[in-house]
Amino acid sequence: MEQNNLGFDAISIMKNTRPNEETYKEAYARMLGKYDWDWTVSLTFSYQYSPAYMKRKFWEWKKLIAQKEKMQIGYAVVLCQNPHSHLHALMLGASRYGKTLSDVSRLQWKEIWIAGNGKKPLSRAANRIEKVSCAYGFASYLAKNAQENEFHVEFSSPRFLKKFQIKPHSSDVSVKSKSNMLPY
Repeated sequence: MEQNNLGFDAISIMKNTRPNEETYKEAYARMLGKYDWDWTVSLTFSYQYSPAYMKRKFWEWKKLIAQKEKMQIGYAVVLCQNPHSHLHALMLGASRYGKTLSDVSRLQWKEIWIAGNGKKPLSRAANRIEKVSCAYGFASYLAKNAQENEFHVEFSSPRFLKKFQIKPHSSDVSVKSKSNMLPY
């Protein structure tokens, strides 16, 4: 079953049983560390918002990136309420022409996040979009926040994400060219 290969069943079991903090954090970090992420993202909101509103705004922003950059995007995101509304995410993306999120202007998309819908700024505080330097480390950070906040994992398609798995038991952790793996 494809869900088992991606670890989603393990997530629901962990969320219901709440094993000790280290086991929980390690399990999330291992699961999220299996993919060839392009960006680590930390985005803030100017005001306190519900997780549903935060999720919608993140999804709209992600969808705009996908449309403008002509690529599919996968992500894992943690919606945080304390001490203020903010989120942390790992993102990856690829187009059929070989372009990835690593090739995209992070500053431009950060500014678009801050501007919000143009009527009122979505954020005034610190926002960061960086190229991934240590996916496992950021995944551990996501897991720590997931234990205390709502953890929402959503990907364009499990098949899409699976193409970016880093091969286990290999001394070379690089993956095939993302453009060669796209379904279209």
